[in-house]
Amino acid sequence: MTLADLLAKYIYENYKHDVEKIAKRLSSLNPLDLLVLTILSHKTTSINTIKAYNNLKQTVEINAETLVKTPSETIEEAIKVSGLQKIKTIRIKNACKYIRENFRGSLDFIKNMSTSEARSILLKIPGISYKTVDVILLFSFNRHVMPIDVHIARITFRTSLSDGRRDYEYIRRKIEKCFNKYDFKIIHLGLIEYGRKICRARKPKCSICIVKDYCRYYSSLVK
Repeated sequence: MTLADLLAKYIYENYKHDVEKIAKRLSSLNPLDLLVLTILSHKTTSINTIKAYNNLKQTVEINAETLVKTPSETIEEAIKVSGLQKIKTIRIKNACKYIRENFRGSLDFIKNMSTSEARSILLKIPGISYKTVDVILLFSFNRHVMPIDVHIARITFRTSLSDGRRDYEYIRRKIEKCFNKYDFKIIHLGLIEYGRKICRARKPKCSICIVKDYCRYYSSLVK
């Protein structure tokens, strides 16, 4: 059994029920809503992300035209629970302006494109990261791509899933290859949970980690 298989087995046995619910909710959002939600998630908790998103939905209608026209101060106030509200407001408004002007306010046309073409088009949207694009492709368009967040990146840095390189595209391709036979929605959300609960940035729970024998970080502790 490979390192990826061990992690997948743990995820399916311990997190599958919960992450399936999250995956279903994310997949139910239209692409623009998911884009906004992903922008809000930057450097905050999932709880605060949801609060900010719900506050915004209660304040304004989430569509490109409305968000472009809404005063920045209104958006900032609605999303302030997520932190960095000025930066996030700028990113939301810039992205929506581009989508309104270039795609008639909708990203639905992406469904008729190849994954590589869709990634190329979406990456042209101002302020949108590789991760945000891949989240949209995975959950809104059911594409077999693996978004790499900070928790997944940490797991790859510490273990033999990668050679320690910190390049997003390199990590994505490595992870996609390692977990190719699994449901990427389950694996993506499950790895995030594993990073939050076990392979934590500070005081990781190495004693209960099922892949510590593959971990460079753990090896450095026991030398």
